[in-house]
Amino acid sequence: MLQESSGKDYADHLKSGLEEVGLHTFEDCKDIPLTVNTEEGWRKIRDQALAESKYFILVMTPGFDLSSEVVIEISMARKQANKTFIFFRHRSMGRRIIVNLGAEVLDIGKLEQVSFESKEELLRLAINILRSGNP
Repeated sequence: MLQESSGKDYADHLKSGLEEVGLHTFEDCKDIPLTVNTEEGWRKIRDQALAESKYFILVMTPGFDLSSEVVIEISMARKQANKTFIFFRHRSMGRRIIVNLGAEVLDIGKLEQVSFESKEELLRLAINILRSGNP
């Protein structure tokens, strides 16, 4: 049964699986060292990882609710020319997803989305997309 959540279980499974096949990932709640004990330090590491990444993957599941930090991350990534976005959406959700980024409103429903049913399917799809280099 699908758990109503922010998608953390899906993101954790995706990260582990991608790392297993040799694709480096960054997930702030996992990759920012526990020794960083200030908000400023945490943001500095997050911002650097975001600037260095080629892909920005957003996993949307039932109960999907963007935290203010994720909204900031999406907004920052959209300002970077080197970024490719991949939007994964659980099949039980409608396509129309609107994100208020402050300066703009992002209608993810108008963008290409990849639908998935399970954590395993999400991982399989992500591996295929990232290995092909053609999201």
